This record gives sequence, structure tokens and C-alpha cells, in this order.
Amino acid sequence: REAIALLAGSEVEAAPAGTMEAARLRLQLAEACIELEAWGQAEAALVSAIGYTEHAFGCCDHRSAALWAELASIRMRQQRHEAAAADYEHVVTVLELLHGPHDERLIAPCEKLCHALVALGRWRDARLALGRAQRLACARYGVDSQSALRIAQVLRSIEQQMPPEDQGDGEEE
Repeated sequence: REAIALLAGSEVEAAPAGTMEAARLRLQLAEACIELEAWGQAEAALVSAIGYTEHAFGCCDHRSAALWAELASIRMRQQRHEAAAADYEHVVTVLELLHGPHDERLIAPCEKLCHALVALGRWRDARLALGRAQRLACARYGVDSQSALRIAQVLRSIEQQMPPEDQGDGEEE
């Protein structure tokens, strides 16, 4: 209720929240805005909360990564694919720093990054992101797992849709 009252009564400031309580209220506001599909206000509230969270806990913190992932999701809903792709790339980088390059927690953000990159027509980058998700899923769950097979199917679909100039070996490293 507090967050909805804030939404009705004022604009969200772009400046980072200055205290943990202010950040908590901004997150409540973001949640209320998401429920109301007020994407612009939700984005502004999240950006403000991210500022405080990164200041308080560092930019390589699981809380910051979770907020960046939520921000990317909101930007995807607004069809702001370039910003969403940058946000998902940031999430992948932070999670990689926190947990290592072979951690299963990278699978979902790599898949979401792929989605944003496909929307931008960046087929080669999308294939690289999804290829990474597939390798991680195979390593974690096995090549015959439902997750690995689903990702492989999407990867084949991407490869079929890729323009010839974007096709190549598709391997990173």
C-alpha cells in the first residue's frame, strides 16, 4: 500500500536511494509498478534501488545482479532490447565473477541474453550466448536432460534463421 501511495503521489527520483529503508521502499514501489504494468516507473524505482545496493554491497553482489536481471526483464517488456541486452550481459559478468565461468546460475541469464540479441538481429552473438547456456546445461544436467535438449532445439532454430554472413563456427574461446 505504501508503494502504491508513493506511485500515486509523486514521481520516482532518478537519484539513488540514500538508505537501506529508502532502497526497500523503492523496491516495493517497483513491485507495485510491475503489477500495474507501469514499466517506466518500475524501471526508475529499480535504477534507484540498484544505485544504493551497489553502493552498500558492491557492484559484484548477488543482490545487485538480481536487481539488474529484473531491470533487464522490464526493459524487454518495453521492447528496449539494446538496454536489456546490456543489462543481461552485466548480469552474466557479475554472476561469472561471483560463481565462476562454469556455474549453472549462468544458464538462465545467457538464455535471456540470447532472446534480447535475437530481437536485435544480432544472430551470431545470440548463438554464442545460447551456446554457452547449452554447454553449461549439458555439464550440469547431462546432454540428454530436458533442459539441454530444449536449448539445443532453440539453438538449431537460431542457426536456421541466421543470415549466411553471420554463420561460422560459432565457438567462443
